[in-house]
Amino acid sequence: MPAGSESRASSPLLSSNLGIALLTRAWLFQAIIALPIAVILGVDALASVYDGYSKIYDFTMYLGNSLLAGAIIFIVLVQRQLKPETFLRTVDGRKLTFWFEMTKSVLATLLWGWILLDAIFNTDRYYRDDDQMRRIVRCIIAYIVLIFFWYSTAWYSRYSMKNHSDGVEENEAQTTVEDQGERAPLLGNETV
Repeated sequence: MPAGSESRASSPLLSSNLGIALLTRAWLFQAIIALPIAVILGVDALASVYDGYSKIYDFTMYLGNSLLAGAIIFIVLVQRQLKPETFLRTVDGRKLTFWFEMTKSVLATLLWGWILLDAIFNTDRYYRDDDQMRRIVRCIIAYIVLIFFWYSTAWYSRYSMKNHSDGVEENEAQTTVEDQGERAPLLGNETV
């Protein structure tokens, strides 16, 4: 066994429940952050339907961002229903968790990017001179939250999947070599 694989196999994040507990708590915060966005923008989308003075862009922006936040909440609910304490210990569970985390990170990035571009380029909705700058500063603060709550979970799930799959392949390779040694004929295939 190579020297680096021993440190991976005995990693505290993989051998204890700490990584799983942190990941499930991060899912909770992701849902808590996305829920008000989905509800408020969904209500705004409904209000813009019945408002005769709002633009179609407002409805599209509110509905699109509400659906992105709702998709994040849906993925979190699916992850919570998969019993993470047992599901995250399997190779397939770690791979699926990685794809869930990557999907949530992409959705959150799209949500953040849309709101940032709206803050920069949609200047006809500002009532004061400093409104645009305030919205851009809020988007920058939201990017810090994005890095902390979405990208960190995607990184951890990738780290967990990569290290766990490497350890399984090494263990399987060792097992097959040991099995071949025990099952190999004593005289081999040599003819006398």
